[in-house]
Amino acid sequence: LTNLFARSFGGWMSDYAYKRWSVRGRIWSLFLQTIMEGILMLIFTHGTYETYGPGGALAVLIFWGITVQATEGGTYGLVPFVEPSA
Repeated sequence: LTNLFARSFGGWMSDYAYKRWSVRGRIWSLFLQTIMEGILMLIFTHGTYETYGPGGALAVLIFWGITVQATEGGTYGLVPFVEPSA
């Protein structure tokens, strides 16, 4: 389900950053998406049942999945600049 909107949102963020800051903006967009992905995974792994409960853990996991898909979309925006023949 997150694949329907999150990947395109990541591509949109990459395109927006490209319009404002050129290729460096795409790189920063991908970097920030990856950092958010890592932060959410750390939050998820450090939680316990008493801390979050099942609903809180599921919410963090869903937001992590959204950032994973957004990062994939940002990667697709950067690939043509890494390998021009792609």
